[in-house]
Amino acid sequence: VDGREYRLAAAPLGEGRWRLTLAGGRPVSVTTATAGEVRQVALEGTTFALTAITPQTARRRQRRSGGGDLTATMPGQVREVRVQPGATVAAGATLLVLEAMKMEMRVSAPAAGTVTRVCVRQGDLVERGQLLVELDTAAKEMPPAALPDNRPDD
Repeated sequence: VDGREYRLAAAPLGEGRWRLTLAGGRPVSVTTATAGEVRQVALEGTTFALTAITPQTARRRQRRSGGGDLTATMPGQVREVRVQPGATVAAGATLLVLEAMKMEMRVSAPAAGTVTRVCVRQGDLVERGQLLVELDTAAKEMPPAALPDNRPDD
């Protein structure tokens, strides 16, 4: 987080919830959701987008031929749609916001690309596994400065 590495123990609690304990620290409960290779972690009112780059994820990214379908990881309601078909987005840019289990979760672009289809509208109820956004990641990456309204979230 912010360029720092943290070591922690994680115990699953079910339904996307985990108990995390930092080395020598107090345990905290978090809620998680996954969109592509990005894991959203909600902790005490703040949502973090985490991406682990491993040899496996690097190979998966290389094998992608341009598909970037994003699906709901749990049932919820669409609170906000921030993109429309044809939009060019940077890796990490928030595409839409879901509310699940009384928490807001940002669905972010796993890679730079072009939105080819938005399958939901604000207010829609979604089920786990339901297609939310189709993203063509074969397009050239745009520099974040070229995307003033849809930069990656910090």
